Amino acid sequence: MQRDISYFSDILESSKLAVNYLKKISFQEFTRDTAIQDAVIRRIEIIGEAPNRISDISRQMYVHLPWIEMKGMRNLLIYDYDEIDLKEVWNTVKNDLPFLIKEIEKILN
Repeated sequence: MQRDISYFSDILESSKLAVNYLKKISFQEFTRDTAIQDAVIRRIEIIGEAPNRISDISRQMYVHLPWIEMKGMRNLLIYDYDEIDLKEVWNTVKNDLPFLIKEIEKILN
């Protein structure tokens, strides 16, 4: 479980960073700034990789977390890197990560 805590912390840190990166910019600014795109995409990749490292027991304890979606988004970004939908990335950060942050904070506290 101690290793799982480290991975949950990775998810939390990357989620907070991704949200923070987009906090003060518009979608149009995001589409023009490849450095921000790279930073956000990298953070989503980490969020999606961590579930592969979290124990089955922890994943079963927290079945309400979107494990499949997290891994699926990571796979899209890694394997379909040449077809990344920036609107989907934006929506993930704006709509999905705030929920994930709250849930991971509950787990870690």
